[in-house]
Amino acid sequence: MGGTRPPPGRRVRASRAATPSGGWRRRAGRRLPLRYHASAVQLVLNGIVDRYAGARILLAHAGRFVPYASYRFAELGRVFRPDAAKLVYILASFRHLYFDNALSSSAAALPSPKSFAENGRILFGTDFPYAPADIAASFTAKLDAYDGLTADEHAAINRGTALTLFPRLAVTDTSRGSVKTANLIE
Repeated sequence: MGGTRPPPGRRVRASRAATPSGGWRRRAGRRLPLRYHASAVQLVLNGIVDRYAGARILLAHAGRFVPYASYRFAELGRVFRPDAAKLVYILASFRHLYFDNALSSSAAALPSPKSFAENGRILFGTDFPYAPADIAASFTAKLDAYDGLTADEHAAINRGTALTLFPRLAVTDTSRGSVKTANLIE
């Protein structure tokens, strides 16, 4: 439901309104992808990402449209917020976000977050339990087969970045001084 007009033959109630980004907002209680992007953009443009630099903000599904359109959002930032930071600072704030690859591991989807995100900002995701296990397995296989990542990048996505974000998942074996990953799924 994008665009500046409602779809043909569709009445617009007073509870709907056009948003500044050109989409249609529905009544509270219904989710639209537009809100997801708008929230991420507002976090950056309002300086929340910079103000709370220790906060770890994770965008699901490879950030959806955010990595792809981040330059557009940064360039237009001053249109909507005349006091917005400079382009390079807005882009740096977007790059500070984390992105998971839930249902986004195809050869068409991975290049955008890979080329945009800072090193170590992409991590594994499956969208379980919302996506059926066979679909999650299909996207996992696509990630494993994707040759646009180095072995180190694969390791970071599959495990390394998650251990950085969630250090309690790493279990230290004090008798040997090594770190092992907690096996949470048997």
